[in-house]
Amino acid sequence: VTVVSQANLEELKSLLPEAGMRAKVVYSYGAHDETGLPASGAPLPAAAILCPARLAPYKGIDVLLMAFAKLLDSGLSARLVFCGRDQMAGRSQEFARRMGLAGWVSFLGEVPRGELKALMRQAACVVLPSRRDNFPIALLEAMGEGAAVVAARVGGVGELVRDGVDGLLVPCEDAEALAGALERLLRDGGLRRRLGESAR
Repeated sequence: VTVVSQANLEELKSLLPEAGMRAKVVYSYGAHDETGLPASGAPLPAAAILCPARLAPYKGIDVLLMAFAKLLDSGLSARLVFCGRDQMAGRSQEFARRMGLAGWVSFLGEVPRGELKALMRQAACVVLPSRRDNFPIALLEAMGEGAAVVAARVGGVGELVRDGVDGLLVPCEDAEALAGALERLLRDGGLRRRLGESAR
């Protein structure tokens, strides 16, 4: 039995102890097409926060939107950009509108891999606020592009990111802590560079 993270292994052991005894962690990262180039759209603004995640409840999109509202209330001017398939039939966009964020948030949908990697390089930071995750490849790719990352400490994320060394980790579903981590990165270019270099 193979699993994609130590956290995944612990979950397996709790559900099927006999399978857990025969399991091995194999971090998943396959070869991807590297030929894609940015296909469309203008470059991201300097203070852009990128969330490369499908729009699904377990990805914590609502938590990120609440954190972003707090960030704007603090006086920072920033943009929030989502890249990923919409699995919530537009409810995230509607939530953003109801919160008065429509002018500050962009939903790009799925973008080609080469374009996504270019966006990761351009973003001030990349954020993944998941409620649960095993071994998020999007986070690994962002780190490979030298992006400063902020993520919820769930599943195998702590096996990828050393808090304060390769990125910033926050508690799951804590919009206040997420807003604080994002503000810290947006206000400190030196910290962004240091975390991004370590992540790469």
